[in-house]
Amino acid sequence: MKDIILVRAKKESDWVSCKSIVSNLEAAYLNAADVKISATIYFDSGLDEYDLHSLAQKLVQQEASELVFIDHKPHPGRLIAKLHQISPKYSPQLTFHIFGDFVLESAAWLELNPILQNYPVRFICASDKQKNLLDSFLNDTQVTTVIPFPVQKDIFYFDHKERSQVRQQLGLTDNDFLFLYTGRASLQKNVLELTRAMMNCASLLGNNLYFYFAGPFDDLCIPYKGFENPPGVYFQRWMKLSKSLDLQRIRYINNLEANELRRMCNAADCFISLSTHNDEDFGMSPAEALMCGLQTILSDWGGYGGFKKIMPEHTQLIPVSHQTMRILPDLALLQKKILMTFGNILTNEQREQLSRKATESLSVESVSKMLAKLSKTKSLSLFKGFNQDFTKLGLVFKSTPKAPFVAGKGDYSDYYFKIYQPYFQETVL
Repeated sequence: MKDIILVRAKKESDWVSCKSIVSNLEAAYLNAADVKISATIYFDSGLDEYDLHSLAQKLVQQEASELVFIDHKPHPGRLIAKLHQISPKYSPQLTFHIFGDFVLESAAWLELNPILQNYPVRFICASDKQKNLLDSFLNDTQVTTVIPFPVQKDIFYFDHKERSQVRQQLGLTDNDFLFLYTGRASLQKNVLELTRAMMNCASLLGNNLYFYFAGPFDDLCIPYKGFENPPGVYFQRWMKLSKSLDLQRIRYINNLEANELRRMCNAADCFISLSTHNDEDFGMSPAEALMCGLQTILSDWGGYGGFKKIMPEHTQLIPVSHQTMRILPDLALLQKKILMTFGNILTNEQREQLSRKATESLSVESVSKMLAKLSKTKSLSLFKGFNQDFTKLGLVFKSTPKAPFVAGKGDYSDYYFKIYQPYFQETVL
């Protein structure tokens, strides 16, 4: 039985999805069979040298066979460097759950590269496309594996009674069809483009089409190109657009807590998200919707494509491309998919079946089994390092961290398309 220490930040992430991911990963490890979690330690970026040394010394004294980093912040470089400094002969396996900010942190990973080669290393990616991206930077791709971020099945599940209750509260009839988006409302999430598409379809389909979206407004623009939004500007764009909408049928329903999100997922008929965010490594919102038995329409970008494997008959993917200095889904095809999906209200039995299937792949309990199985695999050899392509990436971020992928006239550089080629690839089952 492996003796494992989990490493996470004491201060929770500002990103709601990351808070859930870290908490759920910790629960998955604690419940994994034949895995002994001897401790969870907290590592924060504000540690001074004395506290950092003390923390590393504590790790050496415990002599765990594996250190598992389950948080995306802070970058583990300082702790691992200190660990190697005070005890070069202590060589536990280092396992990293990779989040969407891996590319953003490439300069820090590059700096850590020589030290990592003194340890066996495993990278756990949340999706196939993220694994393909990471593999393109490695001298040995055998050190990567795919295990999805887990979802709590006691929070996200299908309940037909709750569905009826919430729809009645919303004033929805059995013939009304509700599309739902949950997650951050921001430029790269393409929420306003989605709203306009819904507005166009509503004009064709009549009064039975509804679209609600929930989540915090986010002014993050396109940092990869150095583009920033003034505070509040994306919300102002929504307010301007909303003046042309029927706000009874196309509505913003604020930022909801987890239980409220489940209630809305149960009430809805289709989850839809067009995200082309640069760090869309997985997609907690689609995963939560799937756990509630919702059919989905998703952009075929990053981790989203992986959900097609879970529900191939009830997940529709929209290809993305480079358009007018943006990465956008095919909006014409999107509207066609909306028109085709409208009215296809799944029965309670179908929803329950889809929910069970998603739970078998995405729940904390299912991920626990995957982690237990992974722990029984043969030991890894020492890490063979990142390759020359990653060296270039790290140096690009080190030299131009605020606009690493900008080209002339503010468009994406050719280098961006080379790096993110795995995310653009069409999902094929």
